[in-house]
Amino acid sequence: MCEQRNIEERKTQIRERYLRALDVFVEKTKQDPYVIAVILGGSLAYYDVGEDSNLDTLIIIRDDADSSNFRTFTEDGISIDALVLKRDDFKRRMEGILQGSFFHSFFSKGRLLYTRDESIREYIEESNYFGEQDRAIQLLNSYSGAFYFLYKTRKFLYIIGDIYGSYSFYMEMVRLLAIIEVIFSEQIPLREVIQQALKLNPTFFENVFVKASEMEKTVENLDERIKECENYLDERMLEAYQPILDYLEEAGEPRTHQEIKDHITSVAGQTIPFLNTRELVRRGWVLETTIERRLTSRGKPILEEPAYLYDPAMIEGGEV
Repeated sequence: MCEQRNIEERKTQIRERYLRALDVFVEKTKQDPYVIAVILGGSLAYYDVGEDSNLDTLIIIRDDADSSNFRTFTEDGISIDALVLKRDDFKRRMEGILQGSFFHSFFSKGRLLYTRDESIREYIEESNYFGEQDRAIQLLNSYSGAFYFLYKTRKFLYIIGDIYGSYSFYMEMVRLLAIIEVIFSEQIPLREVIQQALKLNPTFFENVFVKASEMEKTVENLDERIKECENYLDERMLEAYQPILDYLEEAGEPRTHQEIKDHITSVAGQTIPFLNTRELVRRGWVLETTIERRLTSRGKPILEEPAYLYDPAMIEGGEV
């Protein structure tokens, strides 16, 4: 009991020191007439800080001011990292922000420390909104990434025989499962997304994260955890892959993997790095065919590119 009280007192002392340093830093920035706003992100904004933590800030400056985009300052021995953006650049980024992305996470939990422009406050408040389209794209992105790391986990465990290499990919997959859990719960994934997921679905994440961290690393133990993760992905996969199915249904004819990827990229405003379509074929949700394509516009060789056709009746008719 006494030890726990000492820990809590130490945490309070550390937090107070960081807050004092932040106050001094903000007062100094206020003296610069070109600074419009300062926003605090990271651990101090919504979590505890440790003795070696840094402070994450965003500083918005006037459009007629100049500064490097990434700066590091210090107060009382505490490192303060600052992303410096001109006002127009900040607004463009906010208008094009993808909900569920890093910037969305930063602003949704960030604290506006001060501003000379009230429109900045409105942008920050609006960042707490999680739009349906952005939610769908982030789910698809996370699912595709999780399947990518699932394949790597299996390959290193069953084919290469490197159990620790397999486990490293496994933990990357679990982090994406945590993001999926948070998004399905209508929340915004934070840097501490595993902790978020543990609160939302403690039974599952205790098994695949906590117990997996503590267990003896054997093929049998890891295989058991992998199967739990596979079942988790199967449960809500149809909803996660709905953007692809909607696109193929609207097309009404086969679309290549690249065409699907280009469409999702245009909707999302960012590339989906691990877009996965093989799971749709494996489950019988789409038909796979090929389309003839030239590698280059003037080249003669005709190559075959995988393409996919979707009919909603394939799912509605019970062929899932």
